[in-house]
Amino acid sequence: MTGSRFLALLAAVYGLLIVAEPARAHPHVWVTMQSELVYAPDGTITGIRHAWSFDDMFSAFATQGYESKVKGEFTREELQPLAQVNVESLKEYDYFTYVKIDGKKVKLKEPAPGYYLEWKDAVLILHFTLPFEQPVKTREMVVDVYDPSIFVDFSFAKQNPAKLVDAPAGCKADVLEADVSNAADVQRVVDHAIERHGRIDGLVNNAAIGPLGTVLTTDEPTFERIVGVKGTYLMSRAVIPHMVRVGGGSIVNIGSGAGWGKPNMAIYSASKGAIVALSAAMAYDHFHDHVRVNVAIPGGGGIVSGMSVGRMGGDVDAFKSRPAPGSAAGRPMSGRDLANAVAFLLSDDAAAISGTVVDVGCFAHQGGPVPAGPAPGGQTLSGMNRP
Repeated sequence: MTGSRFLALLAAVYGLLIVAEPARAHPHVWVTMQSELVYAPDGTITGIRHAWSFDDMFSAFATQGYESKVKGEFTREELQPLAQVNVESLKEYDYFTYVKIDGKKVKLKEPAPGYYLEWKDAVLILHFTLPFEQPVKTREMVVDVYDPSIFVDFSFAKQNPAKLVDAPAGCKADVLEADVSNAADVQRVVDHAIERHGRIDGLVNNAAIGPLGTVLTTDEPTFERIVGVKGTYLMSRAVIPHMVRVGGGSIVNIGSGAGWGKPNMAIYSASKGAIVALSAAMAYDHFHDHVRVNVAIPGGGGIVSGMSVGRMGGDVDAFKSRPAPGSAAGRPMSGRDLANAVAFLLSDDAAAISGTVVDVGCFAHQGGPVPAGPAPGGQTLSGMNRP
């Protein structure tokens, strides 16, 4: 297998932002990760060191036809061309590693020399270190490793998922992994937040899966795996008492235009319709507790999401080139547009707003259709619903 072929494979894997499958976001590659924060003698943090173990199917495909001196085994030297292509292909996506210090995003440099691929127990393990532009010293740092598309599924290693290397005394790493449809996991996360920060002021319920199908083609296990409503219920139930204790808070639930019904999305539509109704009920129930509950709905076809791209066979170019209603801004909405709306609803500037649905996009469900307008190539856009 040539380096260019491996690059093409990784481009296909890493290039899809936000996918979904029929029942849940549909990863095509699974990565088990171990990460380390690397400290300098003066107590500053110099970088983040990753070891990512790829799933056995991906590993077998990536090395198919690749020559080695020992059949079924590969040395670091033999895998170095693959390691280089792998690391270079990740650059465009920030290496799926996102860091915040004191609430502000911090950029990382390209991987330091010495990165390599290891072949162990029939899987590829990528080792690389991402240095900070400048060594940093802080009381708290948040490191997220994920693919927003969930096309690549990251999970923690069972043993030593996170380490601090040469850290000063008193430093520790917290690792949290939870299933929002599991009450015990939800309670563990909430307890951790209270222990660390003493209070909870805001909650965003965004977890969902987007199966396609009618009531006739959707099987019962898929129906039962719809986590949007259950996750929102469990998280809200666990968090609201803490908000009430401190005098109030804000909950933002992420909805969808499918909540008003869309063809071939029967169960997904039902779950998103339930989110709107549940949010309104919660807003009434906790009005006098000063707990605000609102819904933000993305629309207009702008977000390259798994639930949308996955429904077009994973073809990002086809998704981006299709006619879409866009937004009043004269362009398709983006993830940042949605994030800005959510941030506003969480903030004190929205202190008097509750029980509201904020549509970020084309509001095609609200009596639609969107007025026709010009499009590239002379096409005319009629009112189209959101993904």
